[in-house]
Amino acid sequence: MLSEERKRFLSTWKFEIELIVGDSINVRVVSVDEEKQRIELAIADGNLPVNVVVKAKEASILSSTAINGEVEYVNGGKKKSGGEGIIVNVGSSSLSISPSLLSDSLDSPFNTGSLDEIIPSKSLIGQEIPIIPLGDQSGLHRGTWKRFIVEWASKVGGMPTKMEDIKSGMIIPGVVSQRVVDYGYTVEIPGGTGIVGRIPLSAVNEGESGERALSIGQTVVVRVHTIEVTKKKIDLALEWSSPSPSFNIPLELVRSSIGEQQWLGEIHGLPRLGQKLSGVVLQVLDDVCLIKLTEKNREGKVITAYARKGNFQKEMKKDSSVSAICIDYVWPRGEVEVVIIEGEEKKDGMKKGPMKKDKKETSSSPRILITRRDYMAILVDGGVVYTPSRSTPNHVINRDELPSVGSSIVLSGKVEEMEGVKLSEREGEEERLEKAKKEMEGNGRNMPKKTTTKVVIEEAEIGGSHVKKFGIYKGRVEGMVVLPKDAKKAAGERSRCAIVLKMNGGVVGRLHISELPTRFLVEGSNPIERFLAEYQHRTIHVLVMTLKHIEVDGKKSIVCDVTMNESKVANVKKCKKTVDVRNKFHIGDIIPVFYADHGVKGQLVYEVNSRWRALVDASASKNEVNPDFGVMKSAKVIAINKQSMEVIVVLVENLKLQPGSVCTARFHSFSLAPIKTQVSISSGEMGLLTLTSISDDFEKAVKKMKEFKESKELMYIRLLAHHAEGAHFQWIVVSKERSAKKNGVKDPLIKSRDDVKEGSTLRGFVSYIKKDEVKIEIGPGVLAELIEDSEMKDSLKVNDLVSLQVIEVNDEGEIIVDIEDIVQSNIGERKRLSSTATDSSDSPRKKVKGDGEKKKIVKEKKELSDPGFDWSSSAFSMDAMAEIGGIGAKM
Repeated sequence: MLSEERKRFLSTWKFEIELIVGDSINVRVVSVDEEKQRIELAIADGNLPVNVVVKAKEASILSSTAINGEVEYVNGGKKKSGGEGIIVNVGSSSLSISPSLLSDSLDSPFNTGSLDEIIPSKSLIGQEIPIIPLGDQSGLHRGTWKRFIVEWASKVGGMPTKMEDIKSGMIIPGVVSQRVVDYGYTVEIPGGTGIVGRIPLSAVNEGESGERALSIGQTVVVRVHTIEVTKKKIDLALEWSSPSPSFNIPLELVRSSIGEQQWLGEIHGLPRLGQKLSGVVLQVLDDVCLIKLTEKNREGKVITAYARKGNFQKEMKKDSSVSAICIDYVWPRGEVEVVIIEGEEKKDGMKKGPMKKDKKETSSSPRILITRRDYMAILVDGGVVYTPSRSTPNHVINRDELPSVGSSIVLSGKVEEMEGVKLSEREGEEERLEKAKKEMEGNGRNMPKKTTTKVVIEEAEIGGSHVKKFGIYKGRVEGMVVLPKDAKKAAGERSRCAIVLKMNGGVVGRLHISELPTRFLVEGSNPIERFLAEYQHRTIHVLVMTLKHIEVDGKKSIVCDVTMNESKVANVKKCKKTVDVRNKFHIGDIIPVFYADHGVKGQLVYEVNSRWRALVDASASKNEVNPDFGVMKSAKVIAINKQSMEVIVVLVENLKLQPGSVCTARFHSFSLAPIKTQVSISSGEMGLLTLTSISDDFEKAVKKMKEFKESKELMYIRLLAHHAEGAHFQWIVVSKERSAKKNGVKDPLIKSRDDVKEGSTLRGFVSYIKKDEVKIEIGPGVLAELIEDSEMKDSLKVNDLVSLQVIEVNDEGEIIVDIEDIVQSNIGERKRLSSTATDSSDSPRKKVKGDGEKKKIVKEKKELSDPGFDWSSSAFSMDAMAEIGGIGAKM
């Protein structure tokens, strides 16, 4: 075992006397051996013997094949400490392996939490593991336990141990160590030399960062392009073929990922992948079915597993017995994912039988159970086969590009076995490899070309006056934009969902539908119609975002894109970068889109903003044969084409999760002003959880929300509706318990404005205060506005719990309220106002309705004299004390 000093600092220097790191000593050079690159030093300190010799730094560990090392120490501290990793003894030397050098997977389990959460130290210390040495760093020997590289060294060989071993045209694996702007990716070559080569940035994703960029620590296969031995300069290129017919790269990748999962499952005492299990159904939700297994983990605790939607029948009942197969683990929580293959229902007795199959599904048709970026689990004839998701480690694949769970798949037919787990390839591997090569090296899609196409908005007055960018100007609303029939549909000049403004000096303003005030952006409505009905031929104030000079018949004019978005107008002085149309999208984003036209090949064309379009497959859309022009929908991005400035989307209403669905969520982030929590939903979308979403008792809701933040456990939620916040959409959600509780609630659940009646008395908490505007949340996503002349306005703070009376619910859907009393100041701090403090406050307060009733209840309690018990006596149990009637009335 390491000494405490060695744990703090792993020194590669060896001394014949004991020294502590940090000691200052004087030394003299005794000899220099250039061939062995060794320097002998003698300690010349007066406090130490003169003849003691300090040996030079240990030579690097070099090996073209894997070497076995014994795990000596696991440093599983927080990643911020920078010391996380595994220390392995190799002979008389120690070697360090950082978490990024443990796995070949894109979604490495060692990156999901601290190392000690993933690997219990006691279970690993003393084990022998195969290692490929890497170069030394800061005096430390380094290595990798990437299974793909270890297998490469065993089956292909060729790991260079000196510069002269590297030849032009050589195909070798490597590890991405850096991404340097204007230089490229540096790739470290295993073998112990520490030699790195360079892949030009332009060779990967056309130099762009993003979803196709290589990540630090990623395993890659490269070909040596050019080499200069004297300068130790190596140029590399991504290689897409295998160096040997006997080395099947896709299968080696899935071996690496599944072998890693099997090993982790084993040290945690979890069922093996592919193992058949039995258990009892605990709960059935819309997205998962929770099962209590009969098997126990290494600590003797019962294992709770879950099956995702599609891997269990909706007809499953609580407490019914089921048979299942273990198909995956989820780290760092160590959860077991299963597919239910047989179950029984409790209906008038026990009804046993296998799960119902789809009429189209046969016993021989392989069906996808789970998809990961590194592997997929396939159900075949009552068993599970794992197949690679990508054909090469060079391919950075996105989750939305994977086949959907539940769909059929064709396997190659050849099945291999690895420690009881079946592995196979999909048909069409060569075509997927060629596609991956084009995606990674680029085909022009990420380099948007500049266009000089000039499109004129018809019937716009031409003039020559200038306006300034980021300035606020007046404009007269004229009507809808009309594009000429011969207008070229160039990016940024094809918007139809916009309004024409006539501004001073003949400047033409273009107000896109996405830049309207947020109160007009209601899903399912037509924001342009609503806006024109209110503002046509009226003068409005707008903020100029962009300016564009155009020319018509030799006359110059200016067209400017403008906005009325409240957030952009408010932040223009703080951060001008935010005042522009959105140009960056990510796969999985939920965005608002506006119907514009029918496209080719049965596509529906929606507009995202004045530059970007969204394409929807009409055949996959429900009730979308002929949508109304300008209607607003929310959609999920599934693909991005930067060159054409288009996103491929699926309308949210066509996704599996709908309002009312009960599903699972996990903690994502927490905010204090006001108190709210963002959660990650199983569908990949985000949800908003507020105090009104959790409990009918707001004080308890604060406690539950903080517990949810600290434990980060699974929460069961019900989806209410999509909520727009600027350009971002998310679900408004409530806890399952809150949505189910209807009788005897302290504060009823208000799901929408339709649940609010004029004259009713409610409770809510202050969520927004700005100048003369105060908003109070009375239900999840339902805000009420405080009446302007309220006497309580100056006394309010964010998170105050208040009782209020509904004054008006107007035709525009606004809820106007007045506050009766502040029930609790800053509910997050749990500091309750006393009734005396409330009455004696200098600020005007109104009495709470029902105060008299509360006092009356107190008076009805019997005032009993102290019976003389010794309350400190342990002879009285809490139950016995509770049986004494009326005790505590004075307390």
